[in-house]
Amino acid sequence: MLKRSKPLKKKGSQGQQRMHLQGFGTAPVHEMLEPIKDNLPELAAANQVDMIVSKWEFDYIATDAEVKDITDQLVAFYNPGPKQLEWIRQMKDKTPLSEEEILAHPD
Repeated sequence: MLKRSKPLKKKGSQGQQRMHLQGFGTAPVHEMLEPIKDNLPELAAANQVDMIVSKWEFDYIATDAEVKDITDQLVAFYNPGPKQLEWIRQMKDKTPLSEEEILAHPD
C-alpha cells in the first residue's frame, strides 16, 4: 500500500500546483477547455469573435486591438455554484502572481 501511495500523493500535489499556477497565475488552461471544445465554435460565433485565447498568451497585442472577455460564458459550461462564481469574480480584479510566488507557497 505504501509503495502505491507515494506516487499518488506526488501526482496529487503536482495537480494542485498546476491548478494554483492556472488559477492564481498565468499558466495555460488548454486541458480545462478540452471537455467543452465542441462548444467553442458556437460560443465564438455568439460573441462575434474569431478566436478564443488566454489574454496571458500574447507576446504582443496592438493597443487598438478589440478584445472581449468571455470568461463568464466559458465558465458557464461547467455549471459553477454561487461560491465558485464569486471566486471567479474576485479573481478578475487581481494581478496574477508570478510562478515563483506561487511555487514559494506549496499549500
